[in-house]
Amino acid sequence: MAKIKQSPKLPAEQRREQLLDSARKLFSEKGYRGTSTEEIAANAGLTKGALYFHFKSKEDILIALVKAMSSRFKLALESLPKPINPWELIERVVCHTEATSPREFRSILDIWVQAIRLPRVRKFLKQEHDDRIAYVAAHLDTGIKLSKAEARQLVMLTFALCDGVAGRRIFNKESMDVPMQMKLVKTMMQSFYRK
Repeated sequence: MAKIKQSPKLPAEQRREQLLDSARKLFSEKGYRGTSTEEIAANAGLTKGALYFHFKSKEDILIALVKAMSSRFKLALESLPKPINPWELIERVVCHTEATSPREFRSILDIWVQAIRLPRVRKFLKQEHDDRIAYVAAHLDTGIKLSKAEARQLVMLTFALCDGVAGRRIFNKESMDVPMQMKLVKTMMQSFYRK
């Protein structure tokens, strides 16, 4: 095995990011199970010892990736104007996802699918999901009176619609007219709330 020539001394946070970038790339190409810690370290230009200085295990690396993705989504939700109406939420999430390349989106999906197989990650994701739903439901403005349970269900439905549109765009981008879809969603929701 060839000796790895390490880059000059960098701050710990930069080394950690090198490892996460390497893992993200390799998990995307080879899958979580198909990637070894040796490969992650080598691809980052670091030693396996450097990897274990920053992460206890490959599972810890996956958890760090999932937490980073979840944090970006949380920031996107918190940047929404308050109160939040469902069609603006859909538009913001769908249009934000549109900027993601098909390969990057598939990579994100692949990481999520692999991550939910691990009980510790599944527990974290469930808590994050519940927190996001509670946050949006607490700031939701539909124009009609909804119970807390109805608001939560509407937020879950809204997130599911966003996930579906983002996923469909990966499979058949040419047929997707996102601006028209967003206009239709807004029209349908606003007519529902006027009743």
